[in-house]
Parts: sequence; C-alpha cells; structure tokens
Amino acid sequence: VVGIICEAWLSMNKGWITQSELENIKQFFNNRFPIYKHQFNMDLLLQYMRNDKKNQNGQINFSLLKKIGKSKIDVTCTDQTIIDSIQYYLS
Repeated sequence: VVGIICEAWLSMNKGWITQSELENIKQFFNNRFPIYKHQFNMDLLLQYMRNDKKNQNGQINFSLLKKIGKSKIDVTCTDQTIIDSIQYYLS
C-alpha cells in the first residue's frame, strides 16, 4: 500500500493525475489498510529499490498512472522525488 500511494504521488507530481485524484487514492487505501508509520532509512531504501528486476541502467523504474485506469511503465524519477513521495505518504 505504501508503494501504491507513493506511485500515485509520483503520478501527480508528473502532472498526470490531479491532487484530488491522489487524495481519493490515498483515502481509499488508508480506509482499508493500516497506515504504516515508520521512519525509513532513505539511503537504504533507495539501495533496495535499485535491486528491483524492472530497473535498467541503474535507474529505478516505476509504473505510474497517466490517468485513472491508464498506466505508463518504466518511468524513472530522481532520488529526491522518490524521497518526497515517501515523505508525502508519512505526512
């Protein structure tokens, strides 16, 4: 669930979904699953994320929402943007 909400934030950050759609996604999942409130070691987390099988050329790839019901695969984001998405989830 953390990843879904973070990827929705990344999609909003790219301008592909609206803030309202992001909030609806977050509310949907937070109403059904416990909110994971844990401090992440961001450097270690990024290191683990770099080991994912869908990554290429040292870049972390995501599947993001172009709009609700439509996705785009192999989207890269900067480390700072990834960290910002996690901080959004924790807020």
